[in-house]
Amino acid sequence: MAVPAQEVPSAEVVGTTLEALRKGFEDAGWRPVPAPGAPWQLVARTSAFRWRWMATRLHTFVFVIPLSGQEDVAWLDSWLRAAVDFARANKGGLPEGFQTGSVAMVVAVGSGLSPEVRAWAERVHGRKFGAITHPVIADVGVGDVVEPARTALGGIYYSYLRGIVTSIVRPAVERTGRATGV
Repeated sequence: MAVPAQEVPSAEVVGTTLEALRKGFEDAGWRPVPAPGAPWQLVARTSAFRWRWMATRLHTFVFVIPLSGQEDVAWLDSWLRAAVDFARANKGGLPEGFQTGSVAMVVAVGSGLSPEVRAWAERVHGRKFGAITHPVIADVGVGDVVEPARTALGGIYYSYLRGIVTSIVRPAVERTGRATGV
């Protein structure tokens, strides 16, 4: 069930959130990657190495997609798969699994989103060797960010992924909500 029309922020609010995300990733030192086209409005990447990850380098890609409120779970799944393929093809470095891997974090920004779409971000997705998915829904209509409670693979990376959401995605959604009165 969608949020009633009078509670749904305009496309301008979604656009403002997208710009806040762009600035947040830029300020955090992430590199922009040319977006291969719609629906991705922003693709940013970084690479991190941690000894506590069993001396692994993780290539993290964030794909930001604006939502109109008409999307369904099948549509989101198809773009999550495309994001994984893009991240795997563009990570560089050693082959996946040899102390290196990739993350595809899809941040879908919208309002008036159905419970099914919101639930999409809560569930675990994908099981590919050397690749991790982390779906995120930023519902600017209610000022909420939804992400999985755990990962299917790569549990040692989970706090890192949550940290990205906590330090960049949530503040962008909160800042936009305060600025627009949502």
